[in-house]
Order: sequence, then structure tokens, then C-alpha cells
Amino acid sequence: MMSRDWSTAREFGRSMQGLHLLQEAQSGDLSGDDILFLMNVNEIPADAQPKKVTVSGLADASGPFVVAGSNTQIQYNDNGDFGASADLTWDDSAKELGIGGDINLDDGGTYETTVQVVTPTANRTISFPDATGTVALVAGSTGQVTYNNAGAQAGLTSANIGSTGEINISLAGAASTPPVSFTGSWFTGGTATTTKPQLLIEPTGTTSTAWSTSGTGLGVNAVSGFSGRLLDLQTNGTSQMVVQGDGKLGIGTTAPNTTIDVNGTGRFRLNGTNQLVISTEGGNPYIFSEQNGPLHFGTYSQLRATIDASGRLLVGTSTTVSVAGSSAGIQHHGNKSASSLSLTGYANNLGGPILAFGSSRSTTVGTAGTIVSSGDYLGEIRFAGDDGTDINTSGASIYAQVDGTPAANDMPGRLVFSTTADGASSPTERMRIQSDGKIRLTNGVIYASNVSRSGIYLSANSWIPTDNTGTNSDNTVSLGTASVRMSVIYAATGTINTSDANLKQDIGDLDAAELSVATAIRGLIRRYRFKDAVEAKGDNARIHVGVVAQEVEQAFVDSGLDPRRYALFCEDELEDGTKRLGIRYDELLAFVIAAL
Repeated sequence: MMSRDWSTAREFGRSMQGLHLLQEAQSGDLSGDDILFLMNVNEIPADAQPKKVTVSGLADASGPFVVAGSNTQIQYNDNGDFGASADLTWDDSAKELGIGGDINLDDGGTYETTVQVVTPTANRTISFPDATGTVALVAGSTGQVTYNNAGAQAGLTSANIGSTGEINISLAGAASTPPVSFTGSWFTGGTATTTKPQLLIEPTGTTSTAWSTSGTGLGVNAVSGFSGRLLDLQTNGTSQMVVQGDGKLGIGTTAPNTTIDVNGTGRFRLNGTNQLVISTEGGNPYIFSEQNGPLHFGTYSQLRATIDASGRLLVGTSTTVSVAGSSAGIQHHGNKSASSLSLTGYANNLGGPILAFGSSRSTTVGTAGTIVSSGDYLGEIRFAGDDGTDINTSGASIYAQVDGTPAANDMPGRLVFSTTADGASSPTERMRIQSDGKIRLTNGVIYASNVSRSGIYLSANSWIPTDNTGTNSDNTVSLGTASVRMSVIYAATGTINTSDANLKQDIGDLDAAELSVATAIRGLIRRYRFKDAVEAKGDNARIHVGVVAQEVEQAFVDSGLDPRRYALFCEDELEDGTKRLGIRYDELLAFVIAAL
């Protein structure tokens, strides 16, 4: 190799900064004779810049030397022998730098930073992803590793791994940038045993299975029978909400007994237009709407009942309806067969269910002690129908009133039954049962409406018979029947029988045969006692005087007459089909007197 005359060689002895090995620009390797000692690599002529340097025979060199390229320098000092150890290697094919010890990073100041690998059990990789911004790992003063996304000199701790393995995340995020966020697509598309949550907390010995394939954000998984707390939210060291291993949620308690167990005094509020509040204030449980609005209840996504802003309970509707002039506090609306009230009591005694109405003159709701007065309403049942406009017109009513002067444990009352006449708009009293048990009828008519039935009209001074429509009916109604007789009729005077000539025909005297029968009947007067009276009274049964109907019948037959053509002789068929004979004594006496 041809030697060159370098003008800078003369300056070597005055200020040597390093040892440079230069390759002759046009040929191969340099030999030991071709070593030039230069002050600065920049003094090498452009046509002599090195491409490849092979160094040998320098094992015994002492003092520092530098092999320098245009961009990279390797420094070797007195503490070791470059090329004599395999702890520092470069694998060109794998593009890997091998360092068999610690790496000390010195910024020229007081402190050094050491990168150290301590007893690894498997291969480890430190990767810096291709991303914008500065990524820095900073060693803390107590041994922790701190991650800072603003750079090593920013002075702000974003996250660190402490000396005992804990992970700490600073909450110094901006309002628009949360300190911790999970972004991107959910882990979906797998199966119940392969898809996992975005953030998984899993106690030792458990296996994540059965997560939603649609994606799960936070998952806490524990083995069956896990007795610890899956979630424990605390303030100032006190648990405020826990989720137990069995899935029970406790708020205000660390030992929930039910699926959701809320313990404590206060309110549970669901905000909205009308806030729903569940409260235990004052030691009593409450469920109410905090705003001036209704509270709804339903089943199977259907509205079933509403408590409106005025406190009315509406079943089957959410809107109050005025019925019979009253917007009642409890209303049930529905199909006619379904709109009903049933009270059933069960007990092995004489008691039964109770429907109670009460009234007081007290002006404080819930406080009794102010006595009612005579005529006050104690309760009322109204019956109303839709008249095409509303349902406020009553067709009938039953109400109770105070019927006298009340006192302590003394409440006289009456029941009043009223109906609305055709063409009228309000009920009129028709009957009342007074406190003494008396029944008063307004128009005095009682009748049976079935065919061939009758009734009675209680007029001012008379009982008047009626037909089956309640219309007065003359000479059509009997008092009692042959099978069901009146026992005794008490009267101040005798009965009045119609004897008006204008109502009679075929008027004439008795003939010889009829007088013969009358004479015979005079001798048929007997004394007797009734069998049922003897059965009931024994010897105390009284003696009656009269005739025997069968003997009177025979007297007519003996004279060649038919007794059944004469009204004094009666033959009635009973309900059991048998017949019973009777005598009209007013006509019998007139018949006998004719023979005197």
C-alpha cells in the first residue's frame, strides 16, 4: 500500500484526541504500518474516508484509543480489553446487540442510571411502539418504575409500579382527557370461554369463562364458593358498597343477606321529571314521588295502578274519573266483570270480613274525638250511570245517618234507601229502617212482580191489595190460603161483606128443599176441639161450637141438593193435592135463620 503525506500528522504530539484507524480509500485492509495518528477525523481527505476497518494485534495496547466513523463511535478504556470478551457482541444477521452485563447511562452529572436484568426465568422483550409523542420510564426514589407520557423531564408521574408490585395511576388528567380510559373495539366475536372483558380482576385459582361474546367492560371473576368481596367501594376506610362472592350487593352493609341489601337511614332517588324516592327517614319505610306528579305501578309492562298527585289510588287507570259527583280517593276502572271488590275472611269462628264506614266532626285527619250530630251522614253508597255526558248522575243510593242524639258508646242510626224517578236527576227516599227497627215506606206499596202475584199498598188508613205491578186491585187478593191460613184475625168490628143489590142477580126466597136442609142443620150444632190445639196444649185446648162440614154436606145431599153450589160450603185443594172442607158461618147463619 502506498503511504500518503498527511499534513496533520505533525500536530499529533501536541493535542492527540484519539486513535483513528483509517482504510485506504481505494484498496482493502490496512496493515500495522498504515496506521495514522490524526488530530481530528474531519482532517482526513474526502477521498480517504474509511469503509471497512479490520483491527488486529492490539491486545497489548495500553491507554485509551478511539475507532471513529462519521456517525458512530465506540469508546474503549483501561478497564477492559476490547475484543477479548464475548459480553459485548453484535450479530449483524439478527441485527442484535448483545450485552452480557449491566448498562450504565451517565448524563455527565452526579448520578448514573443502570439498566439491569436480575435472574430472568424466560426471554423478555422491551418494545417501544411506533407512536407520536415521548415515552419515558423513570426510576423513582423508592425503587418504583414510573411511566410518564409527557417525557422524563416533565416532572409529572402518570403511573408507576411500586417496590411491592402495586400499580399506581395518577388522576391528574384534564377535563377533556381522563387519566384512565379504554378505547377501541370490544373483545367480541369469540365464545363464552374465549372472549374476555376489557379489564379483568381475577382472584388466584379462578378461570374466566362464560363472558358475553358481545363484549364486557369490567369483569370480576371468582371461583365457585369464593367467600371474599368481588367489589368493595370505601370512603375514609369504611365500606360503602360491596359485591360479595355469591353475587349479593350490599349498600351500607358489608354482609348483604339478599340480592340487593340497602342498610341505613336516608333516601334512594331515581331522578327524572318525577323523582322516585325510597326512604327510611324517621325509622319508617316510604316509597313516594318527590315531585308533584303521579306514582305508577304495573305488571307485565302494563299499568295496573296509580297514586296521583292528590293521593288518590287509581286502579286500572291513571286518570281520575268523577262518579256520582265524587272524585273518590280509591277508584277501580276496568271491564264490568273485572271491576269488583271482594272481601273474604278465614277463621274457625263466627267472624267475617268487614266493610267499615266512619264519620267524625274532627278537622284533623286521623284524629278522632269530635262527636257527630243527629242527621250527620255516617256513610253512603251511590249508584250512577253514564248519561251520555258523564257518570255523575246517581240512579240510587243507600246511606246511613245518625238517628238521634249520640253519646259515648251510643250511636243511634238509620238506613235510608233512595231511588231516582224517571225524568229526575237525583234520588228520592223510598224506604228507611229507623234506629228503633221500624220500616217506613214513602209511597207504601209492597208487591211481588211475578205473574199471578199480588201486593199491598199501605195508604193513610188502609191496607189496599194490589196486583203484580203494584196497582190497586179490587176483589182479587185473599188473606191467606187453604194451605197457609191466618191463625187469628183481631178486629174492633166485624168484617163488612158486600150486599149491594146493584151487584146481585137471581134474587129469590129459599125453596122447600133448601128450607129442609136449613132445618136439618139446626140440629147439627156441635161442640168440639181442634186436634192441633190438643196436640199443642193438651187438656188446655179450648172447646169450639159450630157445625161439621161433612155433616152439612150430607144434609144437602139428603135433600137432593149439591152443597158445592152454595157459598156457605167450601171445598179447597191444598198444596199437597188433598182437599179441606170449610164453612162460611155468616151465610150459614142466614141460611138457618130462614127456617125459623
